[in-house]
Amino acid sequence: YQELIQYKHDHGDCLVPQVYASYPALGEWVQTQRKEYRKRLQNKPSTITPERIKQLNDIDFIWDALEYKWNLQYQELKYFVEMNGRANPTWKNCENKNLVQWMQRQRYQYRVWIESGGTKKVALTEERRKKLEAVGVVFSDTIDNELD
Repeated sequence: YQELIQYKHDHGDCLVPQVYASYPALGEWVQTQRKEYRKRLQNKPSTITPERIKQLNDIDFIWDALEYKWNLQYQELKYFVEMNGRANPTWKNCENKNLVQWMQRQRYQYRVWIESGGTKKVALTEERRKKLEAVGVVFSDTIDNELD
């Protein structure tokens, strides 16, 4: 726990990489906390205590790193829309190349989901799709022209 506090002091967050060269055990420990927390949420036996959960919450521990990172990119998209009046960042019109790649992944996941008839599980959940549509993202079956 003290190593995590030091990591946050040094990096500004608790997003320790799973493989953290400077201190490999810390990355593993963080993943274990997240795994045990998920088990607890599912009412399964878990080693994480309410006290540990409180300690981690007190230092703004991120329980779901993927969701957190998705939301960061979503905020970047909202900023792009605010500045440009449209929700289609491309290689030509956006300096934030991470945002362009992220939007390409969202569109790809949508396409995979559509092509599977809605049966394939993808990271682009209905909730996420609705959030993207709410800021102006248009999903369609013919989106290749938006990926330039």
